[in-house]
Amino acid sequence: MNRKVVCFAFLGILVAAGLAAGLYYYYVVLPSAPAVQILNFMRSADQVELVYRHEFWSGNDGHMHEEKQIITDRAAIEELVSDIELKPKMMSECRHLQSMVFRRGHEKMDVSICDYCFDVYFGHAVERFHMPPKLYSRFMKYSAAYEKETGRKMTLGFEPAP
Repeated sequence: MNRKVVCFAFLGILVAAGLAAGLYYYYVVLPSAPAVQILNFMRSADQVELVYRHEFWSGNDGHMHEEKQIITDRAAIEELVSDIELKPKMMSECRHLQSMVFRRGHEKMDVSICDYCFDVYFGHAVERFHMPPKLYSRFMKYSAAYEKETGRKMTLGFEPAP
């Protein structure tokens, strides 16, 4: 009788360990692989375009205005993307008016952003992450500096036509 209990206990431990390893792989290792590749690409980018969009509405008609700020300074790019973590999320119905374009040589990675989303379009693949708060605050800092430098209002989102 004791031999059966020991065998079942050992079998239960093996099953639990296998299940734990499988769950770890599924929830930690698999999601982090694209995130690591994306972070490496961002950190090695030669150029980052910060794109600010405004949508103006008058009645049923609207039009989009776009401003771009290009960063080529290595130190500024490092400061922008340093110390961030990408956490996967499900698709949401956010309407992103802001974006970032990371370029390295002939390769590019488009990132559509809002205060909640960080959606990466790399080739034909789409990876969705929660917006890293540090990155969004840095993006907003660049937006405010660009607004001050150019004198143009970088209102994020919708506004009525002037």
